[in-house]
Amino acid sequence: MIPSPRASTSVAYHVPNVNEDSLRTSSMVVMQPALPRMTIPLSTDEEAETSPSGGVLVWYISSSCAIAAVFLCTLVFADVIGMHFLCAFIVALLNYEMTWYSAGIRQKILRPFQLYYEPDALAASRENIIPLPNISVWASTIRIPSPILAAIIALLTSVLCGGSLSIIQHDGGLGLDLNTFLIMLSYITSTCFVSVIAALYTPTAMDGVILLFQQAAFSIQTLNSLLDFRAPVNGKVRSIKLIDAGFALSITFVPIVILRIVRSREVARTGVTLMLDLFTLQYVPSLLNVVLNVVQDFLNPDQLNPNEVPNYRLYALISCFLMLWTTDLCSLIARHLLPQRPPWIVVAIGMLGSMTAVALFQYTIVPVEIPNLCKVRHHILAALSAFVYHVGFQFVAVLRFLALPSNHQTFMHSTWLVRLQFILLFGFMAMLYERFEWPSDYSYTSSDVSNQIVHMWQRIDNASYSDYLLLDEKLNFMTRLTKFVKVIHLVPDNSQLKQWSSAKLHQMVSFYGAQVLRNITNATQT
Repeated sequence: MIPSPRASTSVAYHVPNVNEDSLRTSSMVVMQPALPRMTIPLSTDEEAETSPSGGVLVWYISSSCAIAAVFLCTLVFADVIGMHFLCAFIVALLNYEMTWYSAGIRQKILRPFQLYYEPDALAASRENIIPLPNISVWASTIRIPSPILAAIIALLTSVLCGGSLSIIQHDGGLGLDLNTFLIMLSYITSTCFVSVIAALYTPTAMDGVILLFQQAAFSIQTLNSLLDFRAPVNGKVRSIKLIDAGFALSITFVPIVILRIVRSREVARTGVTLMLDLFTLQYVPSLLNVVLNVVQDFLNPDQLNPNEVPNYRLYALISCFLMLWTTDLCSLIARHLLPQRPPWIVVAIGMLGSMTAVALFQYTIVPVEIPNLCKVRHHILAALSAFVYHVGFQFVAVLRFLALPSNHQTFMHSTWLVRLQFILLFGFMAMLYERFEWPSDYSYTSSDVSNQIVHMWQRIDNASYSDYLLLDEKLNFMTRLTKFVKVIHLVPDNSQLKQWSSAKLHQMVSFYGAQVLRNITNATQT
């Protein structure tokens, strides 16, 4: 029996047989290695460094392609509204992970203080304690499986929020048209369901409440977009703005501070917790808010230049996304196949892949009517996007290094932040892309604004807009992609095969080669 050195109590603690390695003071922050590991911070790092596995590589490629497919399909088919839904789900998912990262960082940073205030023999080994999700504690109390309990609570909350919106619509005089009301109802119920489930699986109830605050602040941007409709409602064109989206994210930190201080027990813990809350608020919701703003600017049908080619900005937005996505995919493959490589090798491979993606997209998918998206400035932006991606990736690696225990026994089995961090950087790169591609958007006159308003009303009244719609259908992204896929998978029948000869094959190759050269020449001239 070893008496406790604390003067406030005389209770004795029994010391069990504890492994000597668990009592080492290397878990303290002051004894941590100076530099984090420079490889991909996944749970399979140790196995990947010793023997690269083909299954892991296939998983990297397939999951990365799935992420790109979901993002591009949402962008092309669902337009801005779909991006609002997708970003809301990503905010809930990444905020859930950030709560666990924050819990791990608090546990590791506060180790010296805990060793000072609790200097018993077991204090050094308490870092290995893995906290349970909040819903698991509740589920064990009422004897219901935690997934079922979480689904029930999230469903009831979604029904409550959706019912409240319906009451405001019918009895409160909101006056939305049917389509806008259904979109808003779907958004509120779906995001409420996902965010409540994410909040229930956080380490503490307070973390869950703060996650819901951040989700509500992020949703202000979507609600403003849905209420800022450009269509007649009750005989009038009306616009409703709740509050500025950036101001909503900023003011959300005020109730977070109040809640943390009310539940405060230690000064050091409260300070570290507030710092991590502020960082999470500025890292995930703010960056995805930038993504939504940029997508709305790119896909706005009422641009300053009414003579702009339709879908020009959509192709540019896809090209910007491919820069970051290709860098992410090439970096994952390089880290897996070359575990002993120098760091600059991965950066160079990412830059090369990003530039290649820009060129392939321009000369295979982008129609000739669209201005050239493969100029020198686009390759410079591709190289810059690869560099920005690697900076963001190393930041996530440092974050996971600080959050995970020193014995590598992780309580985080999901790595969504690792796989989706390039989407957080997408808004920043798209802003630079817009600044270089459309400098006139940042320098305009009053006549340009007047032409923009006239163009908007022509679109609403369906007057002088048929030519624009025909050109829009001709330059549709999916139409171009479908034609390209059909050419690749063209299968001739038997009669065509019999009629073909070496001379005709030579003529066909010459014809298609001339077409490709003509497209490249036209794109270069424009």
